[in-house]
Amino acid sequence: IKKIQNLPNLKLILPAHGEIIDNPKETISAILERMNERERQVLDAINNHSKKGLSPDQILNLIYSKSKKFTRIIGRDWVVLTLKMLEKKELIKRTVVKKKMLFFLA
Repeated sequence: IKKIQNLPNLKLILPAHGEIIDNPKETISAILERMNERERQVLDAINNHSKKGLSPDQILNLIYSKSKKFTRIIGRDWVVLTLKMLEKKELIKRTVVKKKMLFFLA
């Protein structure tokens, strides 16, 4: 996404579905900010609530505790993607305890 944002003369994005994006730099900035916010939420959940590690479901429950079912379904996918990104950045680590996946700060 960052590479797209830095394309010279980027004025329009024609997505495969949805509306034409005629303000791509602002739209991409908003997407990146939301991704950063999600990373902060997951890191905060792991940091503030877990000395024994948190499962993806526990993280989901902390972040989306008051959300409707549909939002929680979508939120679960975002939590999993965010966990994978944070692992890749080596900000968190994964451990399996009694067949349960738990995440800790790295």
